[in-house]
Amino acid sequence: MTEVFQRQNLFIDRQDAAIFKALNGVALRVGDATLFSTEERLALELGELVTQIPDSEARKATLAKVRDELGDPATSALTWAAININAFNRVSILSHHPVTKHAYPAESAAKTPQK
Repeated sequence: MTEVFQRQNLFIDRQDAAIFKALNGVALRVGDATLFSTEERLALELGELVTQIPDSEARKATLAKVRDELGDPATSALTWAAININAFNRVSILSHHPVTKHAYPAESAAKTPQK
């Protein structure tokens, strides 16, 4: 049986150790310095800022830190990506859209027998 953890309506499957470690690092804020690069940590921090919308001073500090490290173009692109993901997530949550397994083209092609 697959071991599943729940924290604030987030389910993490422990079947694959690498996936569990990555998801656990994001979802539970595990301080594993080797899990994400500096750029990835900044992108995640910016994503959290867009999602949580903290007070003005915290926003300014985070945005300044991200801009200093990644530059304006990357900061803008990541901000817009987080805004779009948040919008789609909110629509899905409010519409009670069920989560379903999606077969990606590469997966489908791998399962199709070759002639």
